[in-house]
Amino acid sequence: MLNERLTVLSLENDFYTLQVSRAGMRVADIEFRFNDCDSGVNFTSKLTVGVELGLLKSLINRIILPWLYFRNRRWEQSNAAWMQHTVEEIGNFENFLPEIFNRRHQGLKIVWNRD
Repeated sequence: MLNERLTVLSLENDFYTLQVSRAGMRVADIEFRFNDCDSGVNFTSKLTVGVELGLLKSLINRIILPWLYFRNRRWEQSNAAWMQHTVEEIGNFENFLPEIFNRRHQGLKIVWNRD
């Protein structure tokens, strides 16, 4: 089980960025980009783990984050689950994104009953 909080930092037409927090601390950013290409859409993701600035950068990145992620060896399980989720979600975009895009006039809450 993951106990992380995801916050949307930016949401644009061609990318969105999430902030990952664990134990109340910002531990990572995830950026997803979509670009048109000859065969359709190119999707890339970038995961940045750790703190980039600040006096406590070394302490957080070298001691606190490994403790948060590696304790009880749950990191390997949660990482594998996250990777599988991402592959399955992105692999299924073509099955639901076109319909969601066509319903964008509904605003932030899209009502969709597949039955």
